[in-house]
Amino acid sequence: MKLETKKLILKEPDLDDVSNIIENLNNYDVSKYLPAIKYPYTMGDGLSWIKFCRKIKHEQPRTRYEFSIQLKFDKRVVGGISLKNINKESAEVGWWLGERYWKKDIMTEALKKIIEFGFNNLELKIINVSFNKENVASYHLSQKFKFQKSNWKETDEETYSLLKGDWERNEGDYVEIKKVK
Repeated sequence: MKLETKKLILKEPDLDDVSNIIENLNNYDVSKYLPAIKYPYTMGDGLSWIKFCRKIKHEQPRTRYEFSIQLKFDKRVVGGISLKNINKESAEVGWWLGERYWKKDIMTEALKKIIEFGFNNLELKIINVSFNKENVASYHLSQKFKFQKSNWKETDEETYSLLKGDWERNEGDYVEIKKVK
């Protein structure tokens, strides 16, 4: 499966992606907020991940989609985005991006496409995201798309939700967050 945007290709990971995945995930600043990713991230970790992705793409019904984020202009894999815990009404989105690609709106473009896929193709009614409350970048990204806080417990994890109706009222767009200097 492949989804395309103006600058990106979101595709199911394959062996050709391993070296780029390792290059980007073997970075403490990238992996520190990703509970499932250990640091250092090795070739063995990358190969295990590809094997897992190959397995889940044949499951029926699909409860998870994993995508490599690939730049169209040079075919370099720079991150990953997923929909997991998919049921009839909801799913959880998750993402990571290599550090040298931060602040380039790559994840904004990828997330918009995944939200469209979830609501339009999978007919979800709600998409959730959870992240460490110290992960300011993920908080700002969720706010661009008007995700609303949905857990009020005192934990290290924040959970936000986006309803399909809210997405449709925003006409599938996002808002720019003004940066304070």
